[in-house]
Amino acid sequence: MFAADDTDYGAGPKMVINRAVLPTAPRASRGANVDMSQVPNEPPFTAYIGNLPFEASAEDVEYFFKGLKVCSRSHIWKTTQ
Repeated sequence: MFAADDTDYGAGPKMVINRAVLPTAPRASRGANVDMSQVPNEPPFTAYIGNLPFEASAEDVEYFFKGLKVCSRSHIWKTTQ
């Protein structure tokens, strides 16, 4: 007969797996691989933004940065023919 309770018969401690460090985890869940000594901590800062949807407009980008002091900007739009 089997024991009706959940008696542990010396199986040892349960192993906890941190799935964020497994090679199959998405990169975002593993944290940024950034050398923080290379990141500026005083302005001016420069932001390069890419992979925007084709429908994104300059106004969409301006709205995203609304409330921040933007000194200058440059938009480069790739057009397809």
